[in-house]
Amino acid sequence: KINEEKIILFHSQFTLNEKEKIKSKIEEYFKNPKDENENDGKILITTQVVEVSVDLDADILYTEIAPMDVLVQRMGRVLRRYKIEYSLPENSEPNVYIIKFHKGYESSRGKVYDSELIKITNDKITNDLLEGEKSGENQEKKGKIKEVNKTSFILSEYEKYELTDELYKKLDPNNSKFLSEFYTTLDILDAGFMSERKTEAQKIFREIANVSVVDKSKKDKFIGKIKEFCKQTEIFNYTFFKKDIIAEFVINIPYYQFEKNKYYEIKNWIYEANIIDDNKREKIIKWVDNIWVVNLNEDDKKNNEDSFGVII
Repeated sequence: KINEEKIILFHSQFTLNEKEKIKSKIEEYFKNPKDENENDGKILITTQVVEVSVDLDADILYTEIAPMDVLVQRMGRVLRRYKIEYSLPENSEPNVYIIKFHKGYESSRGKVYDSELIKITNDKITNDLLEGEKSGENQEKKGKIKEVNKTSFILSEYEKYELTDELYKKLDPNNSKFLSEFYTTLDILDAGFMSERKTEAQKIFREIANVSVVDKSKKDKFIGKIKEFCKQTEIFNYTFFKKDIIAEFVINIPYYQFEKNKYYEIKNWIYEANIIDDNKREKIIKWVDNIWVVNLNEDDKKNNEDSFGVII
């Protein structure tokens, strides 16, 4: 019986204003340290954005498999309030659950974390799952989670360090795609944006770049806000435009997602707003340069797959 207000969703594709409101909620409900007598149920559903941006304390973590150093970072959000040696009571349930997908290990299929690092992590800490996959592969319908193999063990802080250290030592320097791309990237960055490496450099920066966008469903509200803003005289400057418009509507998405869903630059909406003052209209067009309109709903259609859980 969890209050709906205490079920929170947080990821990178909220506007700045939305992020600030959500972070305040998280820090209130999952504060570190929490009050001694506080025992209300609550759930936070989040992407890796929470790993470094919020100081929170939770009792239990459910996570997709990720590179070992990332898992350790996430584990650091569990029982964070204990600064000294702490042991779970004997025969207690695990407080970190790692889920591995049947196809591709994790849902991003290598777009967020390198598949080679995830495979090494999987082989290191969940190796006994592999035989279970083969026997249980077709036993569940799509979209269901199947716990094929259940293992449980305790990790000390030093063991976490050892596992993270071993992750990168396991990479074969002569046959590792991850290391090859890593050193190629270093070479390109070291060479600068030189003509002979320009195509390679552009490809790398496209993969890591984010693009500022507004979803097309916000069109009417955006145009209404622009018209309202243009009525201002004393606060008609970029500082207030950023606070009143950019922070309210604009989000940042990865370049690959932008390429699939882009429509046109948002300056088209400025023209449709029919702003009478030419000077104000031209200023706003400059302020929204490189902001695009996208249809993010197209990205919501994803294939469900059988999943298998491993408990650590």
